[in-house]
Amino acid sequence: MSWCDLLAGLIAVIRTIIVFVWDVAVFIYVAVDRLSRRQRRPAKAVPMPRGGRGVGKVSSNKFEGAVPINETPLIEKQRWQKKRNTLSGYYRTKFGAWRGEIIRRGDRFRVYIWLDPAIPNIERHNCWVCFHRESGKKYEINLALNPADGDPSAIVFYVQKLIGECFAMN
Repeated sequence: MSWCDLLAGLIAVIRTIIVFVWDVAVFIYVAVDRLSRRQRRPAKAVPMPRGGRGVGKVSSNKFEGAVPINETPLIEKQRWQKKRNTLSGYYRTKFGAWRGEIIRRGDRFRVYIWLDPAIPNIERHNCWVCFHRESGKKYEINLALNPADGDPSAIVFYVQKLIGECFAMN
């Protein structure tokens, strides 16, 4: 075994570690963001002086004219179809839409995408090692970690973010 082979093996191990750390960071970011959204509460109305004479009427707990937070899951917003333990729909970005499928087995997920049309620069993305060709243009995406809360919307969000990163690469 030559030095070149050893170096190539070491580089592959380091790249795998970097991909794993990246996946963990994205998962933690999504989980913290989701948790902070649950804990946000509308600000309480504060009594305001009216014309310099005492305290005015206090309205409801929500600001008048404020847009309510939409807590509809991403898979419902994007109309993913559920049949038993399989979700099918499209990973939608501003660059296009790609057919996808998420199969749930207990607390594990199997994630698929059809790369038709092809996504530019995807082979250069650090997560490309997680893509495995199933058949034709169908690829399985191996997740380093499954969502702790078991929400497939986090997976859809992650794949859409990955697609956007591929288009942003020069």
